[in-house]
Amino acid sequence: MTDLLTPVADGQGGAPPTTAATTLTTAPIVPPVAAPAWLTGADEARVGYVQNKGWTDPTQVVESYVNLEKLLGADRAGRTVVLPNPDAAPAELASFYDKLGRPSDPSGYKIPVPEGVPPEFATGVAAKLHELGIPKAAGDGLAAWWNEQATAAQTASNAALDASIAADDAALKTAWGAAFQQNVALAQAAVRGLGIDKATIDKMEANMGLKATMELFQKIGAKTGEPDFVTGEGGQKFGNALTPGQALAKIAELKADRDFITKLSRGDAGARAELSKLNAFAYPEGS
Repeated sequence: MTDLLTPVADGQGGAPPTTAATTLTTAPIVPPVAAPAWLTGADEARVGYVQNKGWTDPTQVVESYVNLEKLLGADRAGRTVVLPNPDAAPAELASFYDKLGRPSDPSGYKIPVPEGVPPEFATGVAAKLHELGIPKAAGDGLAAWWNEQATAAQTASNAALDASIAADDAALKTAWGAAFQQNVALAQAAVRGLGIDKATIDKMEANMGLKATMELFQKIGAKTGEPDFVTGEGGQKFGNALTPGQALAKIAELKADRDFITKLSRGDAGARAELSKLNAFAYPEGS
């Protein structure tokens, strides 16, 4: 008995029934939209762009451009740049840097340098700024900032050196007391005798300090066999002056000398004058 619900197989004397599952439907063919007359002559891509935007007349295109200028700013419209790829050719990079405001050559930068810096330094800096594609405004600003920093650093260094020299000078006057001028003369004589120029002295003072430098040359001068030195002011001699330390040592030596103590106790004028002189050296005025 034939099941009326079972379709007859193909080739068994009957055509297969048509069902919703086996029915093929054909999508309607939509004809292409013709380009508007005001786009006559435009290529297919441009026509497609306009159609995708839904523009139907030129007024809409102009309106879109006006809105774009409002977004970008009228002063920037047409002046935008595209970042080059990491592997961009040198010519492409050069064009990009030029659009950013790089000078046409290194001489376009303004590179001030601190006093004492050779001009070749500024030339080298300008060349490097140009090579790196730095815009003129940025390069000039960077150079001015560096100049300010270098000048400030040099000023601070000079101030520190001046303070160090003043402190060393005060320390020498305290250490040498009444023998200060005498020891300075000894140090100066040693420098002259050795033929040392000012540049060398300046370097020594910068590295050792004024006090250590003066003490070194004073010791050298004391070994030269010139016990007396005459200054240019009135011919006053300082050859017999003692430093506070030397005077204190001499006082201690005399206090251990019985003959001196006996003379002093008897009011010997010579002993009293020697002790007074030593006390003046040991305790200079203002110390």
